[in-house]
Amino acid sequence: MEGVSEPWPFPPHLINPSALSLLALFRQLSKFFAHGSRPARVTQDNRPLPPEQPTPDEDAKALEKEPWVFSPITADYGFNIFLGEGVQINFNSTFIDTCPVRIGARTLVGPNCSFYSGTHPLDPAVRNGMAGPELGKEINIGEDCWLGGNVVVLPGVTIGKGSTIGAGSVVTKVAANPLLVFGVNHHL
Repeated sequence: MEGVSEPWPFPPHLINPSALSLLALFRQLSKFFAHGSRPARVTQDNRPLPPEQPTPDEDAKALEKEPWVFSPITADYGFNIFLGEGVQINFNSTFIDTCPVRIGARTLVGPNCSFYSGTHPLDPAVRNGMAGPELGKEINIGEDCWLGGNVVVLPGVTIGKGSTIGAGSVVTKVAANPLLVFGVNHHL
């Protein structure tokens, strides 16, 4: 229905039939890992998944508070990424999770977003290629935020609850709550 705003992010008429198969695949993969738990060796999250439901719709309802992560995703370590209830991470996200990257509940992350908690010394003599130190600072993103596509979040950044970061923004400093930011190289 052209021009009609949908109250739910996955209206049935827009869902590709493969999306329902994604739930089925998710269930199959969860059976492969530790009796229906998340793959603890990657996420260090040992909470069990909700029990499988009789229909795909009921399955989707049971999983609605779980984080939704659409592949592909790239992470340095994976175990320093902490996602709140109902977080959605869109396609092609990158996590340099040298230090923790925390994303609060119900936050929406657009495609191609990057979270760089790791960094290197600016002095080339200290940096010394691969022989030099890797440094880092935590990234903290509050609840109910929205990061548009191609947002880059640098080490040490905190984005306050309810903030909106527009597509293509590079966030370099702490952001207050709530904040509306668009553009490149924000010193907040």
